[in-house]
This record gives sequence, structure tokens and C-alpha cells, in this order.
Amino acid sequence: MTRKIHVKPRAGLSVPDPAVRGGTSAQAMIPPAGKLVADSTYWRRRVRHGDVTISEASTAPSAPSPSTKKSAGTAKKDGDA
Repeated sequence: MTRKIHVKPRAGLSVPDPAVRGGTSAQAMIPPAGKLVADSTYWRRRVRHGDVTISEASTAPSAPSPSTKKSAGTAKKDGDA
């Protein structure tokens, strides 16, 4: 699975997303709020050139909350006391 990063264009720049084909030119640009994209040499170059920044908060996978985890082995079977 490809690692994803959240990129945000520098203020005042329109940065194209090479993964978007067709559509309008506005759809092919990274929105000002940023976008989750595949980590690639293209995006690393854009970062080095100062065209975009990486938002580290959006790149970390979120951990499941304790309420959504299932506890294994806690269900009682018929006949258990």
C-alpha cells in the first residue's frame, strides 16, 4: 500500500495534481486547504522547491478509539458460571 501525505500549496500558488486527469483545470489543482496524496518523488520535489508543505498531523494513521475495540474472550458461553 502506498504511503499517503497531506500536502498544502504555498499561499498564492496553484499546484497541479498529476493524479487528476480530465475535468476542469480547477479540479486538477490542489485546493488551498490541501489534499491527501500518494507520497511520490513528484510531491517531494514540490516540497523541496517550496511549492507545497506537508502537514504531519494528517499523515499519521488514526488509532482506533477504545470504545470501538472489541474485547476478545469476554463473552460467556452457555454453561459457564
